[in-house]
Amino acid sequence: MTMQSHAYTVHPANSAEVISDVSLQMARFRNSRSDDLARASCRTTLPGKRRYSTLPARPALPDHGAGRDQPYRPYDFLVDTGAQITTVDPALAAQLHLRIEGTTGFVGVGFRMRPSFAHLDILEAGPHAIANPLVVVQNLEHLQAADPRIRGILGGNFLGHFDMLIDYGHSMLCLDDTKMMQPEVKGKHIALLTPPHPNDGVLFTEPLIIPVHLSGSGIRQLLLLLDSGTNVPFLYDPGKYLAPGLSVSAPLRNRSADGVERAFTVLPPQDMQIGILAFRQISFVTLAGTGKDVPKVEVDGLLPTVLFQRVYISYADRFVVLEPW
Repeated sequence: MTMQSHAYTVHPANSAEVISDVSLQMARFRNSRSDDLARASCRTTLPGKRRYSTLPARPALPDHGAGRDQPYRPYDFLVDTGAQITTVDPALAAQLHLRIEGTTGFVGVGFRMRPSFAHLDILEAGPHAIANPLVVVQNLEHLQAADPRIRGILGGNFLGHFDMLIDYGHSMLCLDDTKMMQPEVKGKHIALLTPPHPNDGVLFTEPLIIPVHLSGSGIRQLLLLLDSGTNVPFLYDPGKYLAPGLSVSAPLRNRSADGVERAFTVLPPQDMQIGILAFRQISFVTLAGTGKDVPKVEVDGLLPTVLFQRVYISYADRFVVLEPW
């Protein structure tokens, strides 16, 4: 899934995700076992079943006079490693009196949209802030049906400034701009692949693309986008790389980011290999009737972070560490 924004190519959130109705409440975390890790900005959740992560974020509008006195307070944003650009919902954009600068071309799974874009003066999450970030203004009703408190999506143009640890086992999410966490993280470094850049633009952040092998794809290597904004493994066009004749489930229906309900099918479970890590019987979902509606993308599908107990991401050093459950 890609988004064209004038001279830019970006990757928004939301493809075929099925979001749980369990929200995450955040509280301050300090890890007494490690002073270095404690200095990173971490959040924990209340006990419960985790399906996605949210962070309180403080978006502040540019200094355009009107609206500058709007309350500067936190809002819940979905943390989405699969999105390259941060998103705010239209109601929040109106509340902040954002000045719309134009529209973008948004291509999703089976649909196209043209959302607006704008800039914030500053965007903060905990003690971390970036200035003048681009944001897309997009309807988030499909997410807000699960949690109405979600007002936006933190994408790669914010997250890419940090190392990040998502620890589902301890209900913890950490952002670190000092690299103090890195020595504390044990496990095999999995190099992230860099896709060829399109001729008509540049990427805001490099997407988190991981090479994997599936048991049904023979020797072909698939490229999956590591995505914390979905909890469903997804393949765009499985007919291209999985053995023909595979039986699929009866169609399931789910509402996409454009508000239209679409049919999806569950593929037969696949054994999956990522480097030296092996995972058995992973069920992928695909769009029913895949073919003509498959967008032109540089990845074969989505790999949700919730499949792993812990995920450490170094945007700057271009590697991840995955710890199985």
